[in-house]
Amino acid sequence: MRALANQNFVRPFVWMVAAAALWATAFLAPVAAKSASPFEIVLARYAAYGLVSLVGLKGCRLSKFRTRDLAYALAFAAFGNVAFYYFLVIGMRSVSPSLAIPIVGLLPVTVSLAGNWSEPRLSLRRIALPLALILVGLAAIDMFTPPAGQRLGSGTSFLGVAALLSCLAMWTWFAVANSAYLKRRLDVTATEWASLTGVAALLLCAAMLSGYFVANRVAPSLAAARLYLAEGNGAIIVLWGMILGCGASWGSAVLFNKAVKVLPISIAGQLVVLETVFGIVYVWLAEVHLPNLGELTGIACAIGGIYFSIRALQTSVGKRENAAIRG
Repeated sequence: MRALANQNFVRPFVWMVAAAALWATAFLAPVAAKSASPFEIVLARYAAYGLVSLVGLKGCRLSKFRTRDLAYALAFAAFGNVAFYYFLVIGMRSVSPSLAIPIVGLLPVTVSLAGNWSEPRLSLRRIALPLALILVGLAAIDMFTPPAGQRLGSGTSFLGVAALLSCLAMWTWFAVANSAYLKRRLDVTATEWASLTGVAALLLCAAMLSGYFVANRVAPSLAAARLYLAEGNGAIIVLWGMILGCGASWGSAVLFNKAVKVLPISIAGQLVVLETVFGIVYVWLAEVHLPNLGELTGIACAIGGIYFSIRALQTSVGKRENAAIRG
């Protein structure tokens, strides 16, 4: 019976790991394009996401989507993508990592608790230990990671804290609502929904850019676009927009959607902690930094929490299947 449970959950687990690895690249963009504004980074990322999504929708039967579906796509694009990342960049540049990491690191906990309340699959007693291990792991990572090379902001900013708390609320809602939608609409594939959300993000970017032109009384022109791309900063922003749009947005959205069609959101939410783990590993690689014992211990605790979550889910599935056979 356990072999059957393993077979059911190995692939979605791998999809979530891959999604987290792609998501984590988003933390590198504010560092790589330090002189770019949050508006520029967000616009480049989600414009690229939208353009890739247009290709992803090729061959899709759009007639199966109703007005309500389009409203969901627009809301998920706004709060789970565009606004979320905009506030994340502001927050990371406004407060020290010692404050930013713990706030954003709470996402696995908030998504798991909200998901288990919305979609009860495991008792709180069963997920208490895994969540505690994840929290201990995040605390250890934050405590033992040297600040050098990671200090985007410094000190404490009310605006930065508010922005990060907004990120926490928005993505928690998005993860739970998106999972619920995909479990209701089994006829919608993971790629179709990721692509439709991406097109909605492209429409939001177009609205943002139009608002910028109107507010600044600037007329868009091909010459201005060429001048922007000719500048070093403009080229870097476009490059990172393509990297994030294709990988951290479209690719990760497809993988995340595939995973939550199978996994309970309470478990998928805990796997979000891997985004933090991958982000730290990327920083180590960029800085040629060898992790210390405290950092390795924190990562081990976080991964241990995920392991115990999967075991709890396997046990729960096995019991239900045994009960069904006996019945």
